[in-house]
Amino acid sequence: MSEPITDFELEMWEKDAKRLITCTGCYGSGEDKWNQGRACPTCQGAGRAEADPHVLRLVAEVRRLRGAE
Repeated sequence: MSEPITDFELEMWEKDAKRLITCTGCYGSGEDKWNQGRACPTCQGAGRAEADPHVLRLVAEVRRLRGAE
């Protein structure tokens, strides 16, 4: 049986996942590479995006499930 995930672990995972990296959708240009002149749908034109949005969704799901207990 594994140890339960602590609130501290969730916070650290969330903090690491939120760090901004160069957007992989536009490589930092902020423009959609297929529709020039439009903002990149991944970063909304910022050129930077969250490192691991899938981890953020998992952390949110764990917190939601904990609230249901």
